[in-house]
Amino acid sequence: MSKLKLFERNGAIKVISVVIAFILWLYAVSELNPEATKSITDIPIIVQNADELWNKGLTLAKDPPTKTSIRIRGLGNDISKVNLNNIKAILDLSIIENDGVQQVQLDIEGLTPREVRLDTIPEVSVTINKVTNKIIPVNIRYVGAQPKEYYIHEATADPKNITIIGAESIVNSVVKAVVEVNLENAKEKLELSLPITLYDASDKKVEPRYIEMLQKFVMVTVPIYPLKTLPVSATVTGEPAVGFIVKSVVVEPDKIVVNGDPAVISKLEKLATEEIDISGKSGDVNVKIPIEAIPGVFFDTGKVRDVNVRIDIEEQTIERSFELKSISLNNIPEGYEAELMTQLVRVTLSGRYSAIDKLDVDSLKPSVDLKGLTEGEHLVEIQLNLPSGMQKVDSSPPKVLVRLTMIETPSPEPTEAPTTSPLP
Repeated sequence: MSKLKLFERNGAIKVISVVIAFILWLYAVSELNPEATKSITDIPIIVQNADELWNKGLTLAKDPPTKTSIRIRGLGNDISKVNLNNIKAILDLSIIENDGVQQVQLDIEGLTPREVRLDTIPEVSVTINKVTNKIIPVNIRYVGAQPKEYYIHEATADPKNITIIGAESIVNSVVKAVVEVNLENAKEKLELSLPITLYDASDKKVEPRYIEMLQKFVMVTVPIYPLKTLPVSATVTGEPAVGFIVKSVVVEPDKIVVNGDPAVISKLEKLATEEIDISGKSGDVNVKIPIEAIPGVFFDTGKVRDVNVRIDIEEQTIERSFELKSISLNNIPEGYEAELMTQLVRVTLSGRYSAIDKLDVDSLKPSVDLKGLTEGEHLVEIQLNLPSGMQKVDSSPPKVLVRLTMIETPSPEPTEAPTTSPLP
């Protein structure tokens, strides 16, 4: 037999041997190491490429599942070699192109040996929103007991509005941003940097998940000033009309509660109204007028800063002296003649300015009553015709001297008795 034929025959035997060996191995495997499946639970899901999703104008709107389960298939020996701690599920957000609720396949990593395979590819449901932004106002909320005897002014926030950006459905649910200021034991102006909390229309907190606040803190200023009660006085300028005076000034309310810078209000003893000009006034004045502003002093919100002022103006009562030039002698007794011996009489009258100022002395009609007097000199009180409301205060002299002189009646001349001539 040639060497060539021997080689060809040995080669065929070798091939047949390999085939038989493979068949025997398959038999051994199928009988001693059969194919099997296994379920694995609580595999952590790792989210990746959120930035790439954001760059497309999209973002998650709610948390996807944090764990998943898989079913693997392979030979029993291979499955037994799988290290469960190395397996993880990857949620790759970069493959998402549209918003809405959708199913996304997970990439399973750490599944070794290579002969082990997934029975099915796991999926998770994700909710995707478009990215949008919104400007919302900052609200200031007080907590804690407000201090007594102090006034809390309206707080201000800087900035007054903030911008939020993120998942459309979450952004649209936010209606306000709130910062809380604790007033417990606060007795001076507060200036605080405070964190922002977002709220929806039901006043429920909105967690800043899948939305971002471009500013997470705001500066809040709360003026807090002590209260003080002060009397109020009216500031009256000018003079009333000639002959008139201010009888009284009444302010209502006559006390006002104010608050302000302690260094300012500690020195204040009273408040004053703005000027009230009564120049030339001849009647009562009633006005509603503001209290004069003082830098650093404030009136309680809701309280009226104006006060009512009533100024009672009345005509002045004056005294004036008059010289009586002509005094009538009345009721001269019959048979007498009267002579006024006092040459100058001055009387002082009291009355309203307008009446005194316009008084004509002749209208007084000064006179003395001589009724019942007899011959001689008499001190007689002067009588005056005084207008209503006018009084005589003084007279100088108090009485006038009048002399009564009896009028002499001439005696009749005697007449001669007629003589009778004798008859012849």
